[in-house]
Amino acid sequence: MSEYQQNTTPETLHTRQRSYRSRAEYDLCLTLAQRTNTHPAEWFPVFKSRYGLEAVYTAIHTLHTNGLVLTQTFTTCTAIDPILSAQLTPVYGDINPHTLNLDSDRLLTALHGAPAQGAPVSPALSSANTKIDTSRVQAVIMQNTFGIIDQPHAQTLAARVRETFPQALFVENSMSTVTRMARNCQGEPLADVSAHSFGFNNILGTSFGGAIWLNPALARRNGELYDAIVEQFASLRRPTHRIEKAVEKHDKQDRFLARLPQTWANRLRARWIHTGKYEPELSAVERQGSLEYSMLGSTDWIDTQARLALDSLEANFQRREMTVSLYSHALTAPDYQGKLSIPQAALASADGSSADSAGVDSANAQPLLYFPVLLKDAAQAQAAVDAVRAAGVAAQHWYRPQLFPGVMDPAVYNLPSDSRNLTTTKDVSDRIVVLPTNISDEEANKAIAALRALV
Repeated sequence: MSEYQQNTTPETLHTRQRSYRSRAEYDLCLTLAQRTNTHPAEWFPVFKSRYGLEAVYTAIHTLHTNGLVLTQTFTTCTAIDPILSAQLTPVYGDINPHTLNLDSDRLLTALHGAPAQGAPVSPALSSANTKIDTSRVQAVIMQNTFGIIDQPHAQTLAARVRETFPQALFVENSMSTVTRMARNCQGEPLADVSAHSFGFNNILGTSFGGAIWLNPALARRNGELYDAIVEQFASLRRPTHRIEKAVEKHDKQDRFLARLPQTWANRLRARWIHTGKYEPELSAVERQGSLEYSMLGSTDWIDTQARLALDSLEANFQRREMTVSLYSHALTAPDYQGKLSIPQAALASADGSSADSAGVDSANAQPLLYFPVLLKDAAQAQAAVDAVRAAGVAAQHWYRPQLFPGVMDPAVYNLPSDSRNLTTTKDVSDRIVVLPTNISDEEANKAIAALRALV
């Protein structure tokens, strides 16, 4: 019997069984498990990570129809669409300026904007003479923004969530940290669920694919929810033949479009999308609170491309670490003091050790997806994006606007009408510029020079 046959016999996942769709799926799950010190049966590949999260949130909705999901607006709209598709309600907390993740000291402020659903107000906490219902929060999202993992902050956030919302699923948005997860002091993953993306604008850059890791410890803490999540994963639909073919042609189509004048390329891409021959990174409905498809699993082709990309992950990470180290030293030099700033966790190792006086850890830089820089104001930030791009380096303005690249109707996303409780989020979003890390030293130095000339 082959290794694959041995390992595709159903594996006991506590109260349920797990089998693999194919050899390609098993090989991907095995690779992910080896890189994360987990088990292959704990991984669930999907077409895009947003569909895996939709399955998780749908499981929550089957048990808690009025549930709230506490997250942040300093993210993409596709991080929120699965919440809405599962008929849950997002509420938004402010971010910590050092980590760009939820501020563990301000979690309750998010609930001031929670719409009334007639739910019982117990248990409740008092804040500024207002009774805040914490029982409806069924998930809290910890986002490793731009690839930043700050273990001490993540551990504090996890503890606060467990204390304040003991019923809530603790979800890690690891879209930018594929195979890297926040862990406790014993090296165990902190989250109940960790979502990893292989697709557009992420570490692997394979255009499609993602995987959800489900912590087996959840079965002991909340077996009913664990079973509901596994059941939703078992019901994932297989992409149609049309979708499969469009996915496999996607990179060739992009290379062809890149050779055309922009106007022609835009028209042809729109025609292909209309006829179903092209799978866009973001569809129109995904800026309106919906997903293009629903509960979509992966394909053998996507799984194979992801596994092959994971085989060269060390070189990928090493290149990014070198670029992060270069940016960190250059942009914390004394001549930049008061002209720009860097979120502290982007300069340090994941555990925050061995930093120099500027907070830079030269030996243990993180392999960030993008390196965040904060300028004086929104106008200067946009000027910096333009200047760096003019130097030949693809700087971005993520996440400006919030829920990037912006949504059609803020009310659909339950966005607050003002930013009183999101002051740090607004400030960071206004001033942010992010620099790519999968580039050469020469290109990184061009980006640094462009910023130096501007500030």
